[in-house]
Amino acid sequence: MKRALSSFCICIILLFPTQASSAAAVDPGALSREIARAAYFVDLFEQEVANLRGSTSARYINKTEAANRVRTLHERHPDDPRVQELFARMREAMMKTQGDHVTITPEMLAYREQEKTLQAKLGALADKRWAELLAEAEVKAKEAVRIRKEEDERLRERVATLKEAGDKQPESREKGPSVSEQEVKKFFDELEEQHSREVARRRDGVAERLYDSVITNPFPIPDWSYVGLQELEGAFVVLQDVRFPENQFLGGAGEFIFVGKPSTGYWFVRIDGREWLGPWEAMKRCRREAVGALEDVKSWTVLGRITAILHEVPQAEEKKTMASQVGWEVTPVALHVPGLLTAWYDPNNEKNGLFAGENDLKSIRESTYSIKALPANATPLQVMETFVAAIKEKNRELYMACVNPELYKTNVGYDLVANYHWDLHQGRFRREYVAVTFGEPRFATAKGFDAGDKDMDYFLSDEQKNTARQIGGTQVEYAYIECKAWDENGRQYGSPKEYQLIRVGGGPWLVESYNIPF
Repeated sequence: MKRALSSFCICIILLFPTQASSAAAVDPGALSREIARAAYFVDLFEQEVANLRGSTSARYINKTEAANRVRTLHERHPDDPRVQELFARMREAMMKTQGDHVTITPEMLAYREQEKTLQAKLGALADKRWAELLAEAEVKAKEAVRIRKEEDERLRERVATLKEAGDKQPESREKGPSVSEQEVKKFFDELEEQHSREVARRRDGVAERLYDSVITNPFPIPDWSYVGLQELEGAFVVLQDVRFPENQFLGGAGEFIFVGKPSTGYWFVRIDGREWLGPWEAMKRCRREAVGALEDVKSWTVLGRITAILHEVPQAEEKKTMASQVGWEVTPVALHVPGLLTAWYDPNNEKNGLFAGENDLKSIRESTYSIKALPANATPLQVMETFVAAIKEKNRELYMACVNPELYKTNVGYDLVANYHWDLHQGRFRREYVAVTFGEPRFATAKGFDAGDKDMDYFLSDEQKNTARQIGGTQVEYAYIECKAWDENGRQYGSPKEYQLIRVGGGPWLVESYNIPF
């Protein structure tokens, strides 16, 4: 009995060793080597995180290896100070993978609320102007029908008069009318019959029912086999879901957007003339200066005049694979997006187009600007703060004042600064980040005497400094400022970017690298 009990106790001891015996069994040298290997991967992981400078990455090469090694050590030796240090370093590095962050204040988001308010005002004006344009088109459509009716009546009366005059002429020969007289009579009879059919069809209400008002249900299209262009002269149509540039194509008669499909017929909206380009440029001005949401619009509502019947292949590819389609050409009058925009063609305006509220936009916007002008003797930091505020608040005039004018002396340069990169900045502040913070500027002198050079200041006399200024020519200085962008959740967006500013001859500091994202 005693022997069996002893054997049982030995088995228990072997299966469940005490903590003391386990700790005693650990090889200190092996543990140190294991900690050193883990520390090596932690170092690599920390360097990866540091290289990102506050941004995030979808993949870290050493993260998994470092985490696994530290986790194993921490589970086995939680009380070892060296392991605790590695654990703390991993915790800090793991948190840094989420990116630097700040608290987003209401002031940082104020520009978005201002844009929403402005968008609501312009949207109301746009809808009102659209209703006015439709009413004007309605009046013109009815007037066109009235003119057509008068022309029909005059034609009918003239045909009847000519026929009556022909019937009253005495026969010149006993054998009856000459051949020429018979042909004339036949011509008038056919003309009267054709005209009678046309008048009867219109009297039945076909033309009036379709075309004495603005066509708001454009499909199926008027069948060109039965309806001639003369019946649509002066008619207006409203086309919805006009997709540009998705449905843009170059045809034999010009450049168009197609609306429709073979089963319902096609409308071809002409876009290579001023009637389209004027409103389209007005839309871009509205987007750049007021309503950034227009950037997301993919389809438009178009009010236009029917001007021709065309045979075109509505396909954008150079190699056409579709059959030719017959459709009605539409010359644009106005573009519309409900609640956002109405832009129309105005041949009397130097820009050939206007958008609703454009004439009053400047006075509306000025009250919302946080910075109205570049401060006199502004520091590089003040210039950058003004530059960012101008972009966020869509103050393009102030934005241009912050940029070195040497960069936009030419037409190409102006288009790059005032339009292309302005649009890119606007899009980024809509989609990617909402605020920008700045580091301390560092300075460098590229040309001329550098008064900030401590060595020069220490060794040169005042006379030598004056000589150095004279022979150095016009001084050109640069300032470099690190910028960090933050998204609406407060996380850093991307890596910090360095902006460059320039000052020539002691003049104002101006932005040189205007095209860099924040």
